[in-house]
Amino acid sequence: MRYLARIRWLAFAALALDGMGCRAIDLPPAFPTVTPAPTSTATPAPTPTPSWWPIGLHPALPGEVRAELQRRLAADPRWQLVESGGASWIAPVPAGAPGRLGAWIYALTAPFPTATDEVSLDALRAHWQGQDTLPGPLLATTETIRLFSVLWGPPDPEVVHPVPEAEIADRLWAARIGWALVPFHRLEPRLKVIAVEGLSPMERGLDLGRYPLTIWFGVAPIPSGFPAVEFQQAAGGWTNRDESRMTVLAMTGVTALVRATAVQMERYGVLFPARDIAPWLQSADLTHLSNEVSFWEGCPPPRPRSGVVFCSDPRYAELLRHVGADIIELTGNHLNDYGREPLRATLAIYRSLGMRYYGGGENLEEALRPLRVEHNGNRLAFVGCNPVGPAYGWATPTEPGAAPCVPELEETVRRLRAEGWLPIVTLQYWEFYDYAPTPQQVQDFRRWRDLGAVIVSGSQGHHAQTFEVGPGWFIHYGLGNLFFDQVDPIGVRQTFIDRHVFYEGRYLGVVLQTAFLEDFARPRPMTEAERRAVLELLFGLMP
Repeated sequence: MRYLARIRWLAFAALALDGMGCRAIDLPPAFPTVTPAPTSTATPAPTPTPSWWPIGLHPALPGEVRAELQRRLAADPRWQLVESGGASWIAPVPAGAPGRLGAWIYALTAPFPTATDEVSLDALRAHWQGQDTLPGPLLATTETIRLFSVLWGPPDPEVVHPVPEAEIADRLWAARIGWALVPFHRLEPRLKVIAVEGLSPMERGLDLGRYPLTIWFGVAPIPSGFPAVEFQQAAGGWTNRDESRMTVLAMTGVTALVRATAVQMERYGVLFPARDIAPWLQSADLTHLSNEVSFWEGCPPPRPRSGVVFCSDPRYAELLRHVGADIIELTGNHLNDYGREPLRATLAIYRSLGMRYYGGGENLEEALRPLRVEHNGNRLAFVGCNPVGPAYGWATPTEPGAAPCVPELEETVRRLRAEGWLPIVTLQYWEFYDYAPTPQQVQDFRRWRDLGAVIVSGSQGHHAQTFEVGPGWFIHYGLGNLFFDQVDPIGVRQTFIDRHVFYEGRYLGVVLQTAFLEDFARPRPMTEAERRAVLELLFGLMP
């Protein structure tokens, strides 16, 4: 059977086209072989150290890796890169091999509306070899197929399909089934990253040595006398996933530390609502909270059923600090329920805690001002507004409040995108207790996307709502309650924390974290069955 599989692969390799459609796929060797010199009983004369070293390039090297090596070594006469004939090669090497130069990180992806979150390495490799362990084809560029053939052997051509890089997301999206192997830095929002052996390149602190889709490159074999340290200094240290160029932004829905939620905080401690999901928020580089209620020293003691005029004890701000909130959205409807002064005091609390805010402010000018955040080279700009109208007034030229959705903000988003910022627009929209957005809601959210927003997020959504995704952008119509006391219908207890990942100035996509609210206050991670059920429901409602 192995012989037949080999014959089938060779026939496929002769016919399959690469990403440009002009070169056949050749199966590269696992490692270059070096012919040993003839043995002799005579005492060998000392071998002089060469003044330069010919270094071959393994045929499976990705084009970007090849170009980076050529760039780094072009001006150094000690090294001569050759396509063949070198005693040593730069080639795929084992994780613990000496002479490692860098790593290329790949992601297993599926169409965004895929409920599966994880597969095993055994299942993935078995699928590569033609066993029916996963549904649908496995897409990859010719370059990626060459590389993984070194590691996993020849693929089954009926399963593994060579596809130009620019067409992978289009084909997966059109089919809504299948898989693709994609370099990390080439991800885009229509591709959901699937964890392999529980590890995902979308998460910070990834152990590259344990992650199964890390490909290491290095010198193999290392000849006697080779100046490995000097070569490492000249040619090493590159990767397509450098966490110093990566930003993880956690975005959340409604927070209102009032009524039964506040009663539970008084009973079990201020940090009680975050007991089960704090690490999800703390582990992000930037954490966004939409806190709809002002803190006020004169706030009455909380009661479970006290109506819809809200304030929070200033002590509760410790919960926001505990979960690592960096960015506070001020588009909420209840900021001025007890007048303007509590909001002024609240803004002072945020500033004292080092928290930045947007979508509201001391006056209309500040409320309309975008919040620009630069992190690891990624330039994010937050814009928020309330088109409905808070019960006690928007911001005015002299008074604090939420920002209205005025035409000036539309021009702000256009300008930010033209200047190289990645706009993130959040809306305190009309509240609908349904998983599906209304046609008008779809139209209004898409308008901000068309103005240049890469993310449009519905902060008003007490009830979780569905998503929409396209090349370079993502819309979540309603994330649900984060810290709030609603319990009926069930959709107000289902909540999302959206972890958006940016890399080298590009938006790569989102990881959807799901929780279920308990005890009128406390979101806890969904069970696997709960998560699959809500994801399949919402994926089925995507516009």
